[in-house]
Amino acid sequence: MRGTSPYEVVVTKHDLSGILAGGDLQVTASGDIAVTADGDLKFGNDRCNAMHRLVQRWCFNAHVLETLFALVIEEGQRKQEAEREREVVVGIAFTEPGMTKNFHALGDEIGAGEYGGAACAGAIMVVLNNLLQRYKTDVSGVTTEWEGVGQKFSGRSLGEVVEAAANNFRHHDEWARARKPNTRQKKSIDVIEAVLNYGVTSPVLVVPWRRNACADLIAVIGGNDFATLEGRLFAFTKAMLA
Repeated sequence: MRGTSPYEVVVTKHDLSGILAGGDLQVTASGDIAVTADGDLKFGNDRCNAMHRLVQRWCFNAHVLETLFALVIEEGQRKQEAEREREVVVGIAFTEPGMTKNFHALGDEIGAGEYGGAACAGAIMVVLNNLLQRYKTDVSGVTTEWEGVGQKFSGRSLGEVVEAAANNFRHHDEWARARKPNTRQKKSIDVIEAVLNYGVTSPVLVVPWRRNACADLIAVIGGNDFATLEGRLFAFTKAMLA
């Protein structure tokens, strides 16, 4: 007996059957099979086709994304544990024999946890952004809404946060070298500062967008639960069609 497919599970879990109702191959006015701009067969109207393609791609990526998400959590815990241990020894790190080496080793562990978690989170954000940008294009005949749609994160939509995070992952080294961000950079930087509650008086050593901030950003939109991230993704894409 055939089990329930991952596609069907996602459709049921996020109540997408109404959007996907009546989905079927489409025929153009000239009698040809309709295709999307990127060459896929078009399935139903614009709303249906966009959600169908999103669900498909989500199912194809979900296992790896969940694995990466778990690594983000694991590396974050690794960093926190090393920070706690270093706090214990910091007072005697350079006075007790052998403690200096331990202090520096813990510093390396903190760095590994921070960079490892950020790298995994950045990969997630790039994949999510690719999924959402294609969805945004697919629904362009229905809606152009993106900013401020659905649940807000310091006034920003999930789509805005993901887009800014993906740009941060790709360009944070470039941004770090910029004395004054240009208009294009500033669009993503403003989102990151808002979502991470950063201001000129914030007690941080490194401005968040001058580093890979994706682990911090994914904690905002997904917390510590991959299911929360999935639920918010589909809630956002449904809200775009409301």
